[in-house]
Amino acid sequence: MSFGKLYCPSFNGQLYPNARKILSAAALNSLHLERPEMEFSVTNKTPEYRAKFPLGKVPGFEGAPPDSSSPPFYLWESDAIAQYVSASGPRRTQLLGGTHEEKAKIMQWIHFTNCHFSPSVAALAAWRFGLAPFDGKKEDSQGEEMARWMGYLEGQLGAGGGKWLAGTDEVSLADFTLAGLMYLGLIAFMDREYRGGYPNAMAWMERVRGVEETREIFAGEWIDVKGPAPDADAEKA
Repeated sequence: MSFGKLYCPSFNGQLYPNARKILSAAALNSLHLERPEMEFSVTNKTPEYRAKFPLGKVPGFEGAPPDSSSPPFYLWESDAIAQYVSASGPRRTQLLGGTHEEKAKIMQWIHFTNCHFSPSVAALAAWRFGLAPFDGKKEDSQGEEMARWMGYLEGQLGAGGGKWLAGTDEVSLADFTLAGLMYLGLIAFMDREYRGGYPNAMAWMERVRGVEETREIFAGEWIDVKGPAPDADAEKA
């Protein structure tokens, strides 16, 4: 039985980064999500899509109505969808926390991902996937910021000696949220040399990839050597 439809396009032949946490929560809760075919910047601009999601944002979630007399339930913003899916199944406590402290820690890491990690990884990945022109100054500044966030992650994982971000006994939505964006970096610029500088973070990422229910969601090869930055002088010539 379908729990609902998740509208999310593919990204460079991969899952849309912010869809991974949603699909992971659904997998742990044994909830089936349909994934209609869609093309970014095409499907989400159609009148049919805008009738459901007026801002045209992706991902979008259409919940299955509980009965024939009820209207569908529409939700956008990936964190709202992930929270809803996490809270809708038997492993809600594992995903969202069982105590006030666990819930707060999980939310802290989700906000860290959205406010700090995500902007930097997106900026460093964008030109590599042809989504933005190369900007040397941005590459340098966001590279420094990325090193700051990765250093923090590395230290936090090493300091407590815990397996998961929020100090929980099992993987939570915090881990799936950050791992979804980390995966983008790992296929874009976090090559073997880069990964060598963050052994705790990479061991954590491998643990996320090893979660049985979500293996397919985080499967795939990471880059071995990142490509060189464009030569600005050569491009001007």
